Amino acid sequence: MNSFTDSNDFYRSVFNNLSIGIYMMDLSGKIISANPYMCKILEFSEKELQMKTCFNLTHPDDLETTQNNLNRLLEGNLENISFSKRFLRKNGDHFWTSVGVFLNRNSENTPQFFISHIKDISREKELESQLRHAQKTEAVATLAGGIAHDFNNILSSILGNAEFAVRHELKDDAPGAYSVRQIIKAAKRASFLVKQILTFSRRRKPELAQISVNPIVKEITKLLKKTLPANIEIRLSLKNQSDILMADPVNVHQILMNLCTNAAEAMQEKGGKLEILLENTDQNDIDPLNMPQGPSSKFLKIIVRDDGIGMPPEIRERIFEPYFTTKSMKKGTGLGLPVVYGIVEDLKGAVDVESKQGEGACFTVILPLFERKQEPPAPTVTNRNAGPGARILFVDDDEQIIEFMIRSMETMGYQVTAKADSVGAFACFKQDPTQFDIVISDMNMNGYTGDVLARKILEIRPDIPVIICTGYDELLAEEQAEKIGIRDIVMKPFMVDQLDEKIRQILTIDTQSELKTPGQTNTP
Repeated sequence: MNSFTDSNDFYRSVFNNLSIGIYMMDLSGKIISANPYMCKILEFSEKELQMKTCFNLTHPDDLETTQNNLNRLLEGNLENISFSKRFLRKNGDHFWTSVGVFLNRNSENTPQFFISHIKDISREKELESQLRHAQKTEAVATLAGGIAHDFNNILSSILGNAEFAVRHELKDDAPGAYSVRQIIKAAKRASFLVKQILTFSRRRKPELAQISVNPIVKEITKLLKKTLPANIEIRLSLKNQSDILMADPVNVHQILMNLCTNAAEAMQEKGGKLEILLENTDQNDIDPLNMPQGPSSKFLKIIVRDDGIGMPPEIRERIFEPYFTTKSMKKGTGLGLPVVYGIVEDLKGAVDVESKQGEGACFTVILPLFERKQEPPAPTVTNRNAGPGARILFVDDDEQIIEFMIRSMETMGYQVTAKADSVGAFACFKQDPTQFDIVISDMNMNGYTGDVLARKILEIRPDIPVIICTGYDELLAEEQAEKIGIRDIVMKPFMVDQLDEKIRQILTIDTQSELKTPGQTNTP
């Protein structure tokens, strides 16, 4: 080595110019010196750091880990050790670091001082947290999908039979009519809860459309002013020039209501201000960690801010976990914020929260804007009499659903052949493919699933309309359904009136099409 590389000036130059934090401390952990980069990331001067120990700069939850690792160096034969911990900046904020500590010993192997280096790994930890959240959500989504079929079948049976009783068996003033109507209300509430679960687990099919967000926000603000306590002041600020999204209006409503309800609950004891702000932004003004994944470069930013009780870091880090809640069992399900997270991700957006205990919270949702395009007017259906008299093949493996469907549809004038076995249903169809006008099938069944049954039926008779009913649509994407030739997908639990309207529309369109010369069939 030459005289330069052997000099203290060389090592001081390296110490000062490395882009990682380096510091020395005595055996008690007191800071002896720190390089400029260390001072910069902690926002302290070197003199300020020299008045502190490494424990003063460590997040309380990581103190035990830090002490144990230093003890391992002092008591063992290790020369260095690496671990992760959170450092505290001057303003009290914490950030994750990768730490390496080297114990310097003299020629007699006596410990003299520690030399440590740190690297900011906040981004890696954020990505790791997002991965854990995705895995947890996927696990609950699998559970939700598993129960959705049976639960929606039960709800369909309750709703169908109660609806039939109110329409055809009970007069308005009949004994029990009020109770049946209450059953319908309760079943609809249960159906909404299932949709909440399926929304955050991404198994509810959104009904996408070009929507304007500002009217939705104004509507929600009016509703909140009527329902929230007088000690909560609502402030609405619409600073955005563009507000058109390609989204499901129900989902956008859910985002805003869940965030506003969450904010109001944080202020329920002392009151405060609930601020709702909409503004436009672009990719240049967004933190890369929160950058939406869609192709758009223009965004709508929705900010919901409160000055309520706020959240400590350990709560803030878990608020988007499914079923995590700080409320009692009777007051919270732990689904509100996970629903928001799932919807925003589906819309290729991003959501972030800033909060400190006692200082309120600020939720920011960033959604890609959609450029409004002029769409041609949809064709109108004028003939509403295509339903009664039509011949339906109905397939479902739930006997209760079959029973109320036969009663309901036959009362409306349809001719219904119902099968609880999809293989048997196909055999019945194959015997005489001309005996039915439309096929309605459940999706998740033993034997042939709904999509397989539809494919086999359409191979024989490509012109017959097929409707699939399902509790969740993960196994049958819209593009896949169109490729098979399926006309529509109806989500369970459904009202019979809704299904009747679908049948009428489909059969009316078929009737009004330019048809049916001999030997020619309609393609779906």
